Amino acid sequence: MDIKTDEIKDLLRAEIEKFDLDIDVSEVGEVLEVGDGVARISGLENVMSSELVELPNGVFGMALNLEEDNVGLVLFGGSEKVKEGDIAKRTEKVVEVPVGEEMLGRVVNPLGQPIDGKGPIGTSETLPIERKALGVLQRQPVKEPLQTGLKSIDSMIPIGRGQRELIIGDRQTGESVVVDPAYDVAGLLGILEADGMRCAGVLATHYHPDHVGGSMMGFDIAGAKELLEEVSVPVHAQREEAEFIRKVTGLGEGDVVEHASGDRVRVGEVDIELIHPPGHTPGSQCFLVDDRLVAGDTLFLEGCGRTDLPGGDPAALYQSLTQRLARVPDEAVLYPGHLYSPQPSATMGHTRSTNFVFMPRSEEQWLAMFGR
Repeated sequence: MDIKTDEIKDLLRAEIEKFDLDIDVSEVGEVLEVGDGVARISGLENVMSSELVELPNGVFGMALNLEEDNVGLVLFGGSEKVKEGDIAKRTEKVVEVPVGEEMLGRVVNPLGQPIDGKGPIGTSETLPIERKALGVLQRQPVKEPLQTGLKSIDSMIPIGRGQRELIIGDRQTGESVVVDPAYDVAGLLGILEADGMRCAGVLATHYHPDHVGGSMMGFDIAGAKELLEEVSVPVHAQREEAEFIRKVTGLGEGDVVEHASGDRVRVGEVDIELIHPPGHTPGSQCFLVDDRLVAGDTLFLEGCGRTDLPGGDPAALYQSLTQRLARVPDEAVLYPGHLYSPQPSATMGHTRSTNFVFMPRSEEQWLAMFGR
C-alpha cells in the first residue's frame, strides 16, 4: 500500500481547519460550610459585592460578606440542596430583578422569577436589587395620590402613593413577621401563602390606624385585629406604644407583647433588633435586621415623621435621629414605611447627606423649623 505524504498533509490540514475549540473560562470556588440559609465559599477572590453566585441544583446566592479568605453568601433556595465541597461559580453580574408594568399583580421569588403559576413575565428590563439612589434633582416627584376610597380621608389627608407592606422572614423555616398590616389583610396573607410562608407575628411601628388598623376619621381600616382573627400570632410593640395600639385596634391585653429598646425578635434564624426612636409617637420603633433598617414613619428618604399629631414631640425626634439612630451604619439600607420618594430605599449614608432633616446642627436650629 502506497502512502502519499501529500494526501496525509491535506487530510491533516482539513481536520485542523475544522477543529473548533470552545473554551469556557470561569472563576469557581468551593463551599466551605452551609446552613441556615447562608454559605461560606473559598476561592472567589474577584467576586463583587451583591454578585449572583451559581451553586448546584439550581440554587443561587448573593455575595454579601467579602472577607480576605472567603465569601459569605445569602442563599436563594433551599440550603439542604447545597453541601460542603460543592462548586460555586461566579456569574459576574450583580443580583437584579425584572421591572416594568408586566410585574404588577405577579407573585415572584427573590430573583424575580414567577411563582404564581401564570407563566413567564414578559419584560426585558431589569434593575439591581440594591443600588445607589438617584440625586434629588434627578428624581421624579411623588405626584400620584393614594386613593383609599374614604372621601373624608382622600380630601383631607394627602397620602403619596403608596404605603408599603413589608415582610421579614426565614425561607428555611417558612416563618415570617408582617410589619404594620393595614387595609388589605386578606391579600397580605394570600401573598404569604402563595410564597410558601406563614405568618408568625406582627411588628408594629406605631399606633396610627393606617399602620395597624382601627378607626380613622370615622371609617374602619382593617389591620392587626383582623389579621389575628385569621392567625393567632403575637403583636410586638414598644412598651410606650402598647396601650395606644390596644385602644386604637381593639386588641386584647394578651395580644400585644411589650418590648424595650434593644430587645430582639427571632423569626426562624433571622434576628431582628427593635430600636425605640420616640418623636413621631411616644413609642415609635424601627427594626434593624442584617444591615437593613425598617423605619416606619420615623424617617423617610426625604423627610421624617410628623410631630403635630397626638404624642408627637419635635425635640424627642431630633434626639432620635441624631443619637438613637446614629449607630446605624452608613452602609445600612433604609426602608421607610411609605413610598414618598421615587426610590423605595437608600443607604443611611446617602439619606444623611441628602435628607434636609439632618441639616440642622443643633436642637435649636431643628426646633426653629417647627416655629419654636
